[in-house]
Amino acid sequence: MNQIIEEKQATNQSLMIEYFETPNPNTMKFYATGFLISPGILIEFDKNTKNINSNLAKELLELNYIETVFYGYDFISISKNDSKNWQEILSEIIFILLRYEYDIANNSLLNSEITSDDDDESVEFEEKDQQTVNEILEFLDDVVRPQVAMDGGDVKLKAYKDGIAYFKLKGACGSCPSAGVTLYQGIRQLLIENIPEVVDVEQI
Repeated sequence: MNQIIEEKQATNQSLMIEYFETPNPNTMKFYATGFLISPGILIEFDKNTKNINSNLAKELLELNYIETVFYGYDFISISKNDSKNWQEILSEIIFILLRYEYDIANNSLLNSEITSDDDDESVEFEEKDQQTVNEILEFLDDVVRPQVAMDGGDVKLKAYKDGIAYFKLKGACGSCPSAGVTLYQGIRQLLIENIPEVVDVEQI
């Protein structure tokens, strides 16, 4: 599924919203064509998030069928529950996105400046594994994360111990029924082939 919705604004500018299916049937990926969403940070909100510092995310999560809102650099992934199908709710979601044209165009979807997602600040590892962790992080940034972002998600290294890398998936991948398959077949193979110290991966 791929559609472009365009709405003319009083400023004679246009905000075009493109939406795409992801491997997760309950998650849709939305682009505001020509604009960055969150260039400095990848951040996820859900109904348990305290002090949601984005009016758009807060409004979307107030809908009883929306479970998570994930801001990527140039996209928003929105995950729903099973109470509605996309045909029933797409128009409402797009209408909400269009109302935030000013915030999207001015990169002000976040109400306050933050430099990192608190959940992603640190990686647990022993000092002797510093070199391996650096290699994993570099490989993730250069190879894995861009591929995962294409499906509307993100992957974060949370810990490394005894040759095992522990990851957390976010966005479309975080609630995807096939997340385990994606992780073990894809990321596991790439890391083991390219970083000999890694013997396995686990999702947390």
